[in-house]
Amino acid sequence: MWKRRWETSARTGRPLAFGILDLDGFKAVNDSNGHVVGDRLLHAMAARVRTTLGSRGHVYRLGGDEFAFIIVGEDAPEYLLQIGNDLIASVHSPIQVGELRLLLGGSIGFASCPRNADNAEDLYDRADYALFHAKRTGRLKTVVFDEEHERSVRQTALIERSLRSADLEAEFFLTFQPIVDSHQDRTMLLECLARWQSPTLGFVSPGQFIVVAEQSGFISTLTPVLLEKALRAAKQWPEEVGISFNLSGHDIVAPEKVLNLIAILMRSGISPRRVEFEVTETAIMMNLDQALANLHLLKNTGARISLDDFGTGYSSLSQIQKLPLDKIKVDGSFVRDLESNEASRKIVSSVSALSRDLALACVVEGVETREQLDILQGIGCSLIQGYFYSKPMREADVGAFLDQQDVTRELARAART
Repeated sequence: MWKRRWETSARTGRPLAFGILDLDGFKAVNDSNGHVVGDRLLHAMAARVRTTLGSRGHVYRLGGDEFAFIIVGEDAPEYLLQIGNDLIASVHSPIQVGELRLLLGGSIGFASCPRNADNAEDLYDRADYALFHAKRTGRLKTVVFDEEHERSVRQTALIERSLRSADLEAEFFLTFQPIVDSHQDRTMLLECLARWQSPTLGFVSPGQFIVVAEQSGFISTLTPVLLEKALRAAKQWPEEVGISFNLSGHDIVAPEKVLNLIAILMRSGISPRRVEFEVTETAIMMNLDQALANLHLLKNTGARISLDDFGTGYSSLSQIQKLPLDKIKVDGSFVRDLESNEASRKIVSSVSALSRDLALACVVEGVETREQLDILQGIGCSLIQGYFYSKPMREADVGAFLDQQDVTRELARAART
């Protein structure tokens, strides 16, 4: 239906704006209260969106928890921002569904034609990109597609083309950052971090290529190659040192992909007990039921499961309790102002206490200073990752780092005797 309106606008030459609204928090409500409540909530929210938009535009259901709307004859960014902000304020007000009083959030992306696109498919893609940008930069906000986004879209397309034509074995490598037991000054694990040196693009930041790989689904092609590299590297290091390897949502929602990773692990000659797979809340929530089943498959090999970036996602504690976790990783954003912000200290302390109550290990990321380490040790955190111990290092440098830790421990032991 919205495409027909676009075609009419294109014939008349009138500007047209296309927006996408994504409801934040709907999945958790749906999972917790059932599909009947979820459907009633969507109908109530659709009525609220239509009322708020009024005569300014037309509303359509895209599917799931997304709505689209079209505004004909107006494409000024200021006007679209005002509409978006009105809609977000409306969505973010409590809503009654039966006996339940619910609160959702929302993010909106806008694009317009002919300003941003000259066909319906590009118009949709650019509105979807603006929505992604809104969610990535804070949620509860409206983003209107602009020239900077256009440059980013072109860069993203270039990176995706380069990824798909890359020699993955030759161009991709890993760096390793230690996770240290700070009481013993001993490395327990090395987190494997992907790097890309492209012959055409040069060094591409992981912040760029991993996002593109995940958005395009290419990450599931890249992951097996990186896992094989990680396992080969681990053979050089002492048995007591494990590796921590990141999995995306695409890697854990399909059984055949997980079984392929398990086959790689079993062929490697590395004990699965030396391997820890890291997943994020966001990855798990792509499809909780399927992720849960597949994480159990990984766990059954003897490998461990770690929840990364804990505290930054939108899953509930009841959902986390279902997961076969061995470890929680506290995101580094809670550590940056640890010395000056009491709230940050309380959050880290609470997560540390929660992990103990759930019989889980707890790693704190992003530790850079002695002061931060002292505070963390004071509240019971001993597993530490961050620049205080080491930046990510090349494979060839890991052995020397581990040897230096051995020397430091021996010197400390000698000083005590």
